[in-house]
Amino acid sequence: MGPGLYDGRKESSNPFEQTVHLLSVLGRAADAMLDRRLAGQDLGRVHRSVLTVLAQEGPHGVTDLARRADAPVEEVRGVVEALLARGLVQVVPVRIHDDREDVVMPVPAGRDALDAVHAEAAAVQETLTAMLTRGDSAQLNNLLRRMHAGLGTSVDAGSPPSMLRKVRGRPWSAPGGRPRGRRAGAPLPRQEAADSAQGTGERGDT
Repeated sequence: MGPGLYDGRKESSNPFEQTVHLLSVLGRAADAMLDRRLAGQDLGRVHRSVLTVLAQEGPHGVTDLARRADAPVEEVRGVVEALLARGLVQVVPVRIHDDREDVVMPVPAGRDALDAVHAEAAAVQETLTAMLTRGDSAQLNNLLRRMHAGLGTSVDAGSPPSMLRKVRGRPWSAPGGRPRGRRAGAPLPRQEAADSAQGTGERGDT
């Protein structure tokens, strides 16, 4: 075998060539390449994570969304505000049992933005796997998916399937995702504000 060629038959004892280290290095490289390609779209990692969770798992409260996106709650709250202002998500008040929660919901424009991200990610993948054969790439993808599945997922992650049927009141976003009755940049209503508004409405009805 000529110099500079990789011999896949040998397992390296070099700690910098072990699986965990290589996955970490390649993951950072992939993120950096994708960030550069998405620089003009203003969709950072947390933005992408939020849109992905909503597309895959449906509506979430901000706290649940932060847990699934692996980001601080306040950072996710700010990201949701930014996505709401751009018409990429919708926020609605939802009643679950005796509680009232502001729930972030996916909209078509957000899915379109995520599709654009996936297209850029595919280009990054082509760059990273350019030295592999088609069979190598397929095997790598299969192995990575098996490893990902082996990590497991939380059984209580996400919103219940009946969430959409529990929506009450008028959404804060008009059709197409444009904010309705809220100035862009205003903070998302907190639980206390929602409960106060609910109580006022109930007293007004009596």
